[in-house]
Amino acid sequence: MVRSAELSSVSVARQHLLDYFADLTQTTIVIKHLPASMSASWNKKVINLPPLPNETWLQILEWATFVPGILDPDIHNPFDYPLPAPFRPPLDTAEEQREIRMSLVTKRYLVRVCKRWHALAMPLLYESVYIGRVRSLLSLRDNLVASQRQETEGGIACALGLWVRRLDVAVRDFHGQPNDSWPLPDIMNCLPKLRILIMVTKRPSLFPPTLLAIGKTCGSSLQKLMCNTYTSTLCQGETGFRDLRNLRTLITGPVFDQNWAAVCPFAMTLSPSCDFVTLPNIRARPHVHEGLDDGYTSFPFFRQARICLSVSEAHLSPCVLEMLAVRGSKLTTAYLDLTSKNSVKSVTGALKKHCPRLAHIIIVVDSWYTFLHESSVDPQFPPITHLGLSCRENQTRHSTYNSIFRYLVDFAPRTLEVVRFLNPRGVADLRDHHSEALVVGASQLRKLGIRVEDHEGNDLTRGGFAGVSS
Repeated sequence: MVRSAELSSVSVARQHLLDYFADLTQTTIVIKHLPASMSASWNKKVINLPPLPNETWLQILEWATFVPGILDPDIHNPFDYPLPAPFRPPLDTAEEQREIRMSLVTKRYLVRVCKRWHALAMPLLYESVYIGRVRSLLSLRDNLVASQRQETEGGIACALGLWVRRLDVAVRDFHGQPNDSWPLPDIMNCLPKLRILIMVTKRPSLFPPTLLAIGKTCGSSLQKLMCNTYTSTLCQGETGFRDLRNLRTLITGPVFDQNWAAVCPFAMTLSPSCDFVTLPNIRARPHVHEGLDDGYTSFPFFRQARICLSVSEAHLSPCVLEMLAVRGSKLTTAYLDLTSKNSVKSVTGALKKHCPRLAHIIIVVDSWYTFLHESSVDPQFPPITHLGLSCRENQTRHSTYNSIFRYLVDFAPRTLEVVRFLNPRGVADLRDHHSEALVVGASQLRKLGIRVEDHEGNDLTRGGFAGVSS
């Protein structure tokens, strides 16, 4: 959802852009009409349209390449209204990045049409950048550094890096040493207005130099940071996040110091504005808690949190339990990123004890079969009103859906009002191919006063199904 402050900043930026291009030569558009039958005089029918102002062209180019929500730094509660459009599964960037790549293809064509469109569309081309290979990362580094040098020397009015608001780095083919050839720190030094960084890598050693560069150049502008891997920090007792003064969303793996000792969340310095945090299930050494026993911590209160447990972890670590006890009083929505339903109980027990405002739980799994195949264990849900289910696979078997509804009927808390399936493609699979399981399961839940919804909040059984009697 777009805030008024963001709209104001966009308007100011657009006005600066229009002033910059005000002296560009107006271009006459010529449209040639081809008759149904080719004749010698077909090329004489020419209509000269009046030239469009730069404002109109800029609006057209923006609409042609617009991807909703990609510059929004917040993780929106899927149960809030109105819902952001379009809706995407929570914590899943794959669909969003696919749309960004498609938009970039269009933008690259636009800047090649003519000099005027090149000038108008170049800021749009660099507004959101996706990098999937080291070769592209090196090319981006060279272009940004050269542009910054040209601006310093007075050759151009605005360096390309000033336009970048979001950077997605999904590089898996880097094999060099980070201190010698990892180009991302050089790129960060050219992005003073970067708002969102999404980093996907299997090399945790690549993150520390990147984080240091972020703090120096865009610490005041970065609002959302996602890194899928283990995060090595800069020095003992400090995590490097302290320079990110306006960070709103932090999604990362476990945090370690330079000796690869786990860092307790209590030792992390985050911005007070950080509203969505990740609580990895790490077990810090006892000495890490020294000086923190009195409950003093610079870790902020948070309204939304992601809690991750792997298949080998059945219980929450003391670090996460203590963090919930000290900073969990304002938590309203918990995202449980799990691999087994048997690990739900330890998390829900802690949430019930320490989070009195919790109303929404969203269970995020990779596979329904993996999550459900073990023997059932009562999850002992807190008194929540809304339960979200988000599976990263888009389809599954009929028997699996039956197991999902049986699990909900057996263990739903009495306070539960809504069960919502949050993967749009999974919703389509359930409605189109497993309608019988849906009708039977939703009917059983309805008797308990629970409504089954799709990802947009609509009644999932509304309208009925062909060949199925309710």
